[in-house]
This record gives sequence, structure tokens and C-alpha cells, in this order.
Amino acid sequence: MNILNDMNDKRKIAKRIIDFGFEYGLFSEDENYKKLVDKVEQELEDIYFLENLNTVIEDKISLNKKYINKNKELHKLKDSILEEIRGLEREQEC
Repeated sequence: MNILNDMNDKRKIAKRIIDFGFEYGLFSEDENYKKLVDKVEQELEDIYFLENLNTVIEDKISLNKKYINKNKELHKLKDSILEEIRGLEREQEC
């Protein structure tokens, strides 16, 4: 009975990992969900797998933060350019 609970727990953990991976773009949409869950479930006992997964997730989160920051910078630049254009248009109207 304990082994069955352990297997169910591993399956639940595997599903959570894969769901997280899909949510944050670690896996493409065409990848087979069940195969990924099966693979992760098998690998859960391997501490190196978990360390590598953690590294991949941290790297992906870091890239997403850089992307978000770069987008903010680009929006500020765009707004600045638009404001400059509006100022030039006002000068030409006068």
C-alpha cells in the first residue's frame, strides 16, 4: 500500500512539473504530455535530474525577466520618440 501511495505521489509531482514546464514555455505544445509525465516520473529518483531541471527553470525565468525588462525599455524609448515627434509637429503648426 505504501508503494502505491509513493507511486501516486511521484505521478502527481511529475504532472505538476510538466504543467509548470508547459506554462513557462519549457516544452513545445506538440510534445506528448503523457510521455513527458512518464519520463519525469521515472527520473524523479535521480537527484541530478532534479538539479538539472531546477537549473533549466531558473535559466528560463531569468530569460523571461530579461525579456520583460527589455520590453519595458523599448516601450519607454517608443514613448519618448512619439513625444519628440508630437513636439516637432506642434512646432511646425506654429
